[in-house]
Amino acid sequence: MPAFAMFVSSLLTGVMYCLFFATVYKVFSLTGEINELKDMLREIRRNTNPPGSFEAERDAVQSTYKPPDLGVLAAEIDREEKAYEVPADRVTVLDPPRQ
Repeated sequence: MPAFAMFVSSLLTGVMYCLFFATVYKVFSLTGEINELKDMLREIRRNTNPPGSFEAERDAVQSTYKPPDLGVLAAEIDREEKAYEVPADRVTVLDPPRQ
């Protein structure tokens, strides 16, 4: 009797693995099909828009756009880069030679 139970147990384990892998495969195939449908809908929307609607939408977005203030960046670029000076009492053998 225990041999039969082990056989049934391993058979059920194999069936469960097969179901799991079949489910994973089906999910991936469905995502591929959904992506194809999305692409088709985008193409349909692009091809059925009335002429000039894209340009009107683009102009509306561009008219509300305000460029960022670059004055902050310009102030940082203009500042002078200074080399780090090691105080005389902190000079060690490992410091690079001074000019």
